[in-house]
Amino acid sequence: MELHGTLKDFSLEAILGLLRNGHKTGTLRLVVTTPVGMPRQIDLSFLGGEIAWLQCGSLRGLDALREAAICREGSFEFAVDSALSPQDETVPVAMEVALATIDEARNAMKSLGTALPATAVAFSHAVPSADTVHQVTLSANSTRGSSRTLPLMGAS
Repeated sequence: MELHGTLKDFSLEAILGLLRNGHKTGTLRLVVTTPVGMPRQIDLSFLGGEIAWLQCGSLRGLDALREAAICREGSFEFAVDSALSPQDETVPVAMEVALATIDEARNAMKSLGTALPATAVAFSHAVPSADTVHQVTLSANSTRGSSRTLPLMGAS
């Protein structure tokens, strides 16, 4: 089963459900844009419908999944029987944990959206390199001149 489309047509949860219910083995590649306009590629390897390994740049496991969860725009492609081999000691992610992590990341983004003022909000997003710790900082500047910095979930 080859599968491809956009995240506007199928949610990440729907894609994961299709692959799990079909007990598929292969690689799911997401090419997405973060809420602050940064391009990302996220690769998920599946064995028998379960997530065996996932990566987004230097992020692995649940951190890579959180990055995917906050992206609402992009495309996906699933290639059958082309499972990636893990490049480190990443532990497989149970589907229940994956779905809970997606929900948690999206709820955290919603909370940030309600905490920040609606006008004149500027976002910055640091691009992690292979040997740095991933960190995202959001700065909100209102028209009254006040500002504050809030770390994004999972930031170090």
